[in-house]
Amino acid sequence: ALSVLLGPLFVLFVGFFSAAGRPLTAFYSLLERPQGPGLRRRSRWDTYVERLMTSEIPEDRRRLFLGFHATEDYPIQIPLDVLTEHVHVLGSSGSGKTARAMAPLMSQLIRRTDAPVVILDLKGDMALFENARREALAQDPPRTFKWFTTSVGKSTYAFNPFQTFSSESVSLNQACALVLDALQLEHGAGYGRSYFSRMARLWLTRTLQRHPNVGSFAELRALTGHEHFSSDKERQDAGELLSVIELMASYGPLNLVPGAAAQSDVVENAIHMPDVVRNGEVVYFYLPAARESASVREIANLALYCLLLSTIQHLE
Repeated sequence: ALSVLLGPLFVLFVGFFSAAGRPLTAFYSLLERPQGPGLRRRSRWDTYVERLMTSEIPEDRRRLFLGFHATEDYPIQIPLDVLTEHVHVLGSSGSGKTARAMAPLMSQLIRRTDAPVVILDLKGDMALFENARREALAQDPPRTFKWFTTSVGKSTYAFNPFQTFSSESVSLNQACALVLDALQLEHGAGYGRSYFSRMARLWLTRTLQRHPNVGSFAELRALTGHEHFSSDKERQDAGELLSVIELMASYGPLNLVPGAAAQSDVVENAIHMPDVVRNGEVVYFYLPAARESASVREIANLALYCLLLSTIQHLE
């Protein structure tokens, strides 16, 4: 009796998979297999990212793929708009924060080609740098990819933050505030702290008023001699600012200005944040802090403030 009951079901089961097995296998190969027929080799991650980016559902195209659930293996996605706020990736040293979170998000943002991507790498991860470069150049058409580093012996593009801070749309007071904020020389309210902040702001504002054509930290350093202060005490009170200016002026690629005939091609192709935002460029700041933590921190802040200012101006 049991065989009579299950026999037809077994025959139906075998018949269905005999007829549909081959088409189902081919369909699976096209969607999931690392190398489907006629397709370039791609990972499971690439497959899901491509599905999201090319989906016919608008909401899907505004999502980023994070990975798979650890136990249930279903894909985890986040809305792209989440990145308009801060994102905190938490994990111990060596737990894979860069490889599992930062690199996949960076790759997807570069592939979208609808916004600039600026990476500030204070770790000095060459694998992440190479991933960003390859992703940018793999797009059709290739995205502009530029980089800046202070590492000795490595090539770099020029990046002069003064070219952003000194634009016509930025007032003198705004420019001075941006420079001091970026260099972490605004120490907040309070007796003592606010005094040195005010003295640095006073000297910088007065100097840029007298010399409006200053276009780099190197040119600003030329104005830090004793003759440019009303007294030795005033110069001593602005000592923290002067030491940072001296440090920033020591990097040649940070101080190239338009009109330098000997390096006109370098200046012409320099990293200019308004152009980065306007043209959707990919820029990588390779600044390993383990080698020179003080200077790279300041340069990273300058890049971040230039990006912020350029974005605000672009949206106005």
